Amino acid sequence: MKRIAASASTLITVAAGLAVPGQAAAAAADRAPLVLAVDVSKPFKPVDHAASGGLYGLADEGWPADRWIAPTRPTMFTQPPPGATHRPNGEPAPVGDTLKVWQAAKRNGATVTIRLPDIFPTFPYQWQGDDYWYAQVDRIVRDTLASGADNIYGYEIWNEPQWTWNAAWGSFDEMWARTYRLIRSLDPHTPIIGPSHDRDYENGMRQFLTAAVASGTVPDIISWHELGTDRGVDIEARVQRYRELERELGVGPLPISINEYAAPRDAGVPGWLTRHVARLERAKVDTANLAFWHKPGRLSDLLVPVGGGSGPAYEAQPTGNYWVFKWYGDMTGNMVETTPPARAGRYIQVGDPVPAPSTRVPGRAGFGNAIKLNGTDANRYVAMPPGVLRGLTDFTVATWVNISSPATWSRIFDFGTGQGVNMFLTPSQAATPSGSPSPTAEAGRSSGSTAPHRCPPDGPTSR
Repeated sequence: MKRIAASASTLITVAAGLAVPGQAAAAAADRAPLVLAVDVSKPFKPVDHAASGGLYGLADEGWPADRWIAPTRPTMFTQPPPGATHRPNGEPAPVGDTLKVWQAAKRNGATVTIRLPDIFPTFPYQWQGDDYWYAQVDRIVRDTLASGADNIYGYEIWNEPQWTWNAAWGSFDEMWARTYRLIRSLDPHTPIIGPSHDRDYENGMRQFLTAAVASGTVPDIISWHELGTDRGVDIEARVQRYRELERELGVGPLPISINEYAAPRDAGVPGWLTRHVARLERAKVDTANLAFWHKPGRLSDLLVPVGGGSGPAYEAQPTGNYWVFKWYGDMTGNMVETTPPARAGRYIQVGDPVPAPSTRVPGRAGFGNAIKLNGTDANRYVAMPPGVLRGLTDFTVATWVNISSPATWSRIFDFGTGQGVNMFLTPSQAATPSGSPSPTAEAGRSSGSTAPHRCPPDGPTSR
């Protein structure tokens, strides 16, 4: 995508194969070629590496080392706020505090988005009340201003509200407006980012933006996520529809931050990530962050620990995707107009998994038979049929578990229809010591009794 000193149009034909004998060659000849048109006479923007950022790409000073960060020419990282208690993907301790990594980002030419709700320890977030939230936002903004950090891209008020915001906590739009005004009273200049939808954001964006216009709290930078590929990758069309909504509501045009992109199935396939980058560039987004699906501090899975493994990548080595982003980072000059064979990228049909029949064993005395999970049995979890508890007013769940190192908010069982109506049993929550099971019912609409037990280390386990 480097600018070429010429005024011409180039057609690149992508053939299905180069050396195919006999009938295969004839079939290839009958197939319409895939043509990528590159018009080097039509530059449309200077190279700015807009899609080179990462979510939780930095974990601490020197983690990862500058020698890995610099070649990717990162534009922006989304990181947790000062004093965060968030432990992403089961980390043993919080990582990535903005005020511990902003200088590393700055040295490598990047800005930092502060994701405010990552002040909470778990994801999905567990609201701790209005007083806690607004006091924390006040402290975060004051600490950021006092730090001298001068590369803050913006404050992100919430993350994926369409499923992480519980209506029992109140109105999201009211929380947004109040938080917006609090930030502005303390910091009149740093941009405010939102709403960071992750699904159905086209309908959700209309509702959010209409309310924000009415309250005078329209974000300075609009944000959403491009994670799924069930309908193909058509970022340009979604950006166009958003621009039409802006015109309808008399807003903007606002900078667009796609601060999480690419699904887990894309993370290990350089070609699939390249198609995201190409479409983000053509859509002229302001910034875009690779999502991370494994561990923080790895430039969003561009790095892994030396020798592999799931631990922290203090000593890192590159994945195949790293070299894609180094190639992207090496680009200079102007981006030129390209026309791909199809606007929407292909997608993978995953299908619905068919669960295996469960195996049963004798249960504890008085409890009949049971389903044993993990161990030598093939069972890993039990999916109950929809509506299994419908109409019940009293029921008992009996389980015998060996709790070794429970992840916060992991589930032993979970019944419900959503965040507003559910009951689950977790061995560890934010305010409960490890090993103390915590039955939790949301919104007072689930009833029942639980019989949690602990067993010796050589007993059966449940997860």
